[in-house]
Parts: sequence; structure tokens; C-alpha cells
Amino acid sequence: MTFLFTALSILFAPVQASSAGMAETKPDTLYPISTLFNKQHFVYQLITQEYITNENDFFLDVKLDTCFLIFSRTEGVNTFDMGYYGDAIGSKPWKNANSIQLQPLRIKFNNQGAVLELVNWTIFRDALMSGISKQTTANLISPEKFDEERVRLNNEKIIRRLVMEDINYLFDLCDDSLREDGEYIRIKPVRSPFSGEDMYLQGNLTLERPAGTKNTLKIFTKNAAGAYEKPILLEECNEYAKAAAADGTQPLSEIQRVGLNNEVEYQYNTAKKTMFRAIFSDVLAINFQSRGNIRTYTLWDSK
Repeated sequence: MTFLFTALSILFAPVQASSAGMAETKPDTLYPISTLFNKQHFVYQLITQEYITNENDFFLDVKLDTCFLIFSRTEGVNTFDMGYYGDAIGSKPWKNANSIQLQPLRIKFNNQGAVLELVNWTIFRDALMSGISKQTTANLISPEKFDEERVRLNNEKIIRRLVMEDINYLFDLCDDSLREDGEYIRIKPVRSPFSGEDMYLQGNLTLERPAGTKNTLKIFTKNAAGAYEKPILLEECNEYAKAAAADGTQPLSEIQRVGLNNEVEYQYNTAKKTMFRAIFSDVLAINFQSRGNIRTYTLWDSK
């Protein structure tokens, strides 16, 4: 799987131009750096909502969960340990954490506040390879696939994305400059929910100052499967459904359409220079049923 994190994360191409004959005004430019790397300690609350809706948009199932991401400075330059906890002071573990989330992340930021490196990435590489090794021993994957994964996973950027993708994107805009009256073409790698392979979905990025606010700026990104990607998703979905029906986990049904959307809403405080909220939304539509996964990160505390 090809990995492109920064190069294809955002392609800037403003499409808005001033009208002919009108006096030109210089638009405001936003430099959304984060100052959190100067803190000793900061906390984000994470609320996760997973849902399934039918063709009438009635909820068939909803799951909610809350945890806290606690960042604590270490001796390294701009380096923090981050763990998932059940409360904002870190007195109890997050009960729904998986085996990867139980291991603290050691994250290094650059001087603009973007994630520079997952310092302890080899710990996660070894854990992932251990799982793949067990699958190989059980003949669930071939030795050739094991060797392919061993080479692919020996890469910090790939491991960083696999174990902390949302956190990467939470601070991703800190390396950029954005014109407030611009609309930008944006291409984002989004993994197929069926094959796990990246699909590069085209979308846009826009900015908005909410009425009545002085220091709040909202940044929206929207990416969706288009005419090229939808047939690929449909084929993958049908293959996935056939495999599930073959092992008896679910009945085989006719699938005629598949859609995939990825949206993010950032809320940035221009005075404090912090991303105080980010809402990540992934929606998979199969026929007339939708499955959504919404993660809301809110800055809870910093000092």
C-alpha cells in the first residue's frame, strides 16, 4: 500500500478570484500553528459515535463511548507521551482500549505544532508483525504475504498512520497557510473498508468565520468516492459479502451501490493558536443503509 501523508494530504489550488472591475482587497491568511507543544501537559476528550441507519434515516444501532487523550511532556525536544484514559486526570484506564491503545505513544512535534515523528514506532511495528506471524502460522495468510507486510511495516510513517491516524490529522494543518477566502482542491488517502488499500479521494477544503465570533475559524474538508472509485468499492463489497456468506456469518444479499465519504470539521482559535475541536466523520453507504463513525476531539485542558 502506497503511503503518502504530507505530499497528498492537501493540494492547494484556490478557485475563488476577484470579480473584474472591483477593487481588490488583500484576503486574510491563516497560519494554523499549534502552541500546545510549548505546554507541559494537555488533554483532549474523545467522544466516539458509531451508528447504522436504514433507507429512511432511522437509526438501527448506535454506540457511544468517551475517553481522554492525555499528553505529558518528556525530556525530548517537543516530545510528549500520550495515553488513552477513562478520565481526564488519568486515574483509570480506558476500558474499551484495544491492545495497541494500551501502549503509550511517544510523539514528537515540530516547531509549528504538527506531528513530526512517532518516536517509539518500533514497539507498534513488532506488535503488528506478531499478529501477522500468528496468522501465517495458522495458514490464514501466505508466507509471501508475510514477507510483503514485513517490508511494508518497517517504516515509521506507515506505523504512525496505522496507530494514530486521527492524531496525525488533528495537527496536520499546522504546517500550512490558508487564505480565508479560498477554496482548495484536496486529495486525501482513505482506506477502503473492504480491502484496506488506499483510495485517493478528491475533495475540497473551505474556511468560515462563524457569525458573532472573533477568534474562531472553522475549516471544513470533504472527500468522497467518485465515478472512478465507486465501481471499485462495489466490486470489493460484493467479494466481501460472498466471503462472509461462504463462512456462514451472514446471508448473501444483492449489492447495487456503495459510497464512501470522509469529512472533517476543525475549529481553530486564532488568539490562543490551538485546534480546540475537530470532528472526523467516515460514512460507508451500502445500498440504502449507512454506517457512520464520528469522532469528536475537544481540547479539555492545557497547562
